[in-house]
Amino acid sequence: MSSRRKVANKVVDMFTDWMGKDKAAQQEGVKRLGLKPDNTAQDRAKAMGFGDDVYHGTKADFDHFDSNRVGRANYVSPSTKIANLFSNTATQSGGSKVLPLKTRGNIFDYDNPEHVSKLEKEIGPHIYGVKNGLWRDLEAKKVQEGIQKQGYDGFNVRETTNNPNKNIGIYNPANIRSKFAHFNPKMAGIGAGSILSADLMADELDLEFKGLLNELE
Repeated sequence: MSSRRKVANKVVDMFTDWMGKDKAAQQEGVKRLGLKPDNTAQDRAKAMGFGDDVYHGTKADFDHFDSNRVGRANYVSPSTKIANLFSNTATQSGGSKVLPLKTRGNIFDYDNPEHVSKLEKEIGPHIYGVKNGLWRDLEAKKVQEGIQKQGYDGFNVRETTNNPNKNIGIYNPANIRSKFAHFNPKMAGIGAGSILSADLMADELDLEFKGLLNELE
């Protein structure tokens, strides 16, 4: 068999596998989320609480967030520019290592008076810097302990006073998915017989996010 035919067969196999996983996710969307039979990944993402598009810039090659980091922040940003700054490099193919993602959860917002008031009862005078939203204040140990004790899944933060964008620190990687995930509710701890793991992002990735070209080398 020629190398070209082998590549073609591999592409067919990969897309067949992808379609099968997406069909399974669609069926689980009906069963576990009450969605219509023709539901899409976007429908499932919304029903599961995953919101606006965000990005994660990195120097590393990886397809999931480390489950050992549960309780420590994994940072994402609504700004591709900021994500590119954090990637601080480009891949050999010339593209920045910026992962397109979606997140979910109850997020502490330093601009929300109710959030700040509740946190102040936990951390007292440490609240002063929090009101500015700067990373050095939000990442202080006492502040982080207070935010998590309040039951938040993450927190908003900004890098500089002049930066209008609110980056987000997410504590549990299970609340992070690729923008191109299947969003299978069975793989997100929803309903009987489901699975919940911080590493499931890797299991849910579509061909684009896994790196189709690398698979074909």
